[in-house]
Amino acid sequence: MKKICKSLLLVISVVLLLGLVGCSNNSDNNYTPDDIDIIEITDPGFDVRIKEIQLNRDEYIGRTIRYEGFFLSSYWEDEAIYFVVRLEGGCCGIHGFEVYLNDVPRFDDETWVEVTGILEEFYVEDAGRYLIRLNVISLEERVPH
Repeated sequence: MKKICKSLLLVISVVLLLGLVGCSNNSDNNYTPDDIDIIEITDPGFDVRIKEIQLNRDEYIGRTIRYEGFFLSSYWEDEAIYFVVRLEGGCCGIHGFEVYLNDVPRFDDETWVEVTGILEEFYVEDAGRYLIRLNVISLEERVPH
């Protein structure tokens, strides 16, 4: 029974991934975050949940994730790369994901936002491996709590 449930979950995830992530323009899809089963990452244990998703990525690829954090940008070879992260203590104090914005407008760095997106893998040729990021459905400014 457990194997059947896992297989069914995999099929549903692939369908969601193809249906939602396949669009390069957010305005072309008719889905809203309310249409989908969303994994909300909140306090307490934000950093633990992010790490769990990173370590068990195959269980989360194609799933919709929502959380709040700081919008940050960086550049690699003149290409902008965006993140929504939280800065917390401990050995590895930055927790969150890279976000692929599509046509969603970016925010100024260090703006507190809520991001909702589909977790996806993408290949980085320079690194020779797959990484994960959120393909953004919505990005909204929030008041930090």
